[in-house]
Amino acid sequence: MKWYDFLVLRALLFNEANELAEKKSRGYGSEDDIFANFKLPEIIGVMSAEMGAWLRLSDKVVRLGRQLVKGEEYVGFEDLVDTVLDTLNYAMVIVALRYEKDAKFREYLSRKLGVDLGIRE
Repeated sequence: MKWYDFLVLRALLFNEANELAEKKSRGYGSEDDIFANFKLPEIIGVMSAEMGAWLRLSDKVVRLGRQLVKGEEYVGFEDLVDTVLDTLNYAMVIVALRYEKDAKFREYLSRKLGVDLGIRE
């Protein structure tokens, strides 16, 4: 595959990941807080919201491994592409949760991205 072809494929997959995240977030969060479901373990004192998202991410990595090793296109109702897209989205959720609650991380990420998103605790 040539670099340009990969960039096009990657852009299409990221767009699909955005659409998948939007669809899935409707069923879990709330209008006021799309990450309410991730924050529940923190609220009840089990683990941080970021660790909860990491746990979900690790489930996806295990599923992806099964799909690759066993050559299974689907595990349950989820295909390999959706598993990869979910993996991307969970990783982004971890960044967003950290951004939301950690002022130093917000400053760091704002510098890294070259923009202040204006998101606060």
